[in-house]
Amino acid sequence: ERRVSGKSGLRASTTDEEEQEDEDVLNVFGKELPKGSEDTHKEDAKKTATAIEEINLLRKEYKIKVSGGEAPAPLRNFAELRSRFKCKKFLEEALVSAGF
Repeated sequence: ERRVSGKSGLRASTTDEEEQEDEDVLNVFGKELPKGSEDTHKEDAKKTATAIEEINLLRKEYKIKVSGGEAPAPLRNFAELRSRFKCKKFLEEALVSAGF
């Protein structure tokens, strides 16, 4: 057992076992994650940033203005109506046949 004193003069004690547990865990934004998982989270953050960039480029290309924080990403084609919003096939076919 080891004792540590802080500026306040209070003492906190930790055991070697507790220190080993702390070394196996990474604390990110108040959440404890297993060590080694930070690479996975960095990859997820990169993918999210890339997706947001693509969405913003698409909005810029088609001059789409958005206000508010929860606007969905624009559709690239009508087939996405079926995959993202579970619309019926006849709706997609009607839009395509109407020339959109």
